Amino acid sequence: MHIITGLTIGGAERVVLDLLFNASPCSTLVVVHHQMPLLKSYPKPNFPIIGLDIIRGHLRSYLSGIKILWQTLKTQNPSIIHAHLYHGLIVGLIGKVLQPSVKLVFTLHSSTTNGWFRALILFLSKPLRSADLVFSAQQQQWYNARQT
Repeated sequence: MHIITGLTIGGAERVVLDLLFNASPCSTLVVVHHQMPLLKSYPKPNFPIIGLDIIRGHLRSYLSGIKILWQTLKTQNPSIIHAHLYHGLIVGLIGKVLQPSVKLVFTLHSSTTNGWFRALILFLSKPLRSADLVFSAQQQQWYNARQT
């Protein structure tokens, strides 16, 4: 199962979609926000896409999104959650709490961490993550991996 912030037009989003379109067997894609314009430039997906439709500042959407995530985890029963980008990690951490047996892998897709609070979350969540994919030496202080 892959979790990503949204499917707006960006490099990380394209990497994740390319990975899923070429993966075998297919995996599930969970999208935190409702923005998915990038899908228009791809053929019809051969994998399920679950939208959590979380809207910043709307408590009801957070609760609804967590409920959708919980239902998806129960039906899909993934062994690995690969969280992409910061908000994908937050949802991945919630998934890890809801289903502790799942392995959590994280990729930031950036060489920098924006803000002290995000850096703190990355540091504190280290024990919950089984592995991280990193792209630069500057990331190593926040992650559970060596440079790839």
